[in-house]
Amino acid sequence: MRTILFLRHAQAVLPDSSGKDFDRRLNAAGETDAENQAKRLINAGILPDFILCSPASRTRQTADIFKTALANAHPAHPVTLQEAPSLYRANAAGYIQEIRSQVPNTSRCALIVGHNPSIEDCALLFARSSHQFEQRIGYGFPTAGLAEIKTQADFSAFSPENAQLTALYLPHED
Repeated sequence: MRTILFLRHAQAVLPDSSGKDFDRRLNAAGETDAENQAKRLINAGILPDFILCSPASRTRQTADIFKTALANAHPAHPVTLQEAPSLYRANAAGYIQEIRSQVPNTSRCALIVGHNPSIEDCALLFARSSHQFEQRIGYGFPTAGLAEIKTQADFSAFSPENAQLTALYLPHED
């Protein structure tokens, strides 16, 4: 069984008139949420071995927080972090294509750190008409929200037809 985790970046500073969206960094609340979500996964025994993220500052920071937390909790557990520039603007289909082409089939658990609406759209694609998940996602997919997808398929063949949303880890929920 393989796991894909779709993670929306944590909360970022608001854009200002002089800055670029791409360069927005996490604010203090976002850093805390990312740290708490990383601890939550680790405590649940969910240990990504591959992280694929958008190169935007806020997604890279979120990915780095997760990678550091994993390294501190499990020093012998190697984690590869890779940027995928297309994730900055890709839709859900683009995210799935990046998983198929970038995540190695030797990986058991991959963390995809990206942006909305694509992360929310991916979660909905894999919800497979689960009213429980659709309703929770329908209220909006929050920053630092995470969707866990399980599949028997190789990542190179990953699709909504062979994988299913199995859990949501939303910040500030137990």
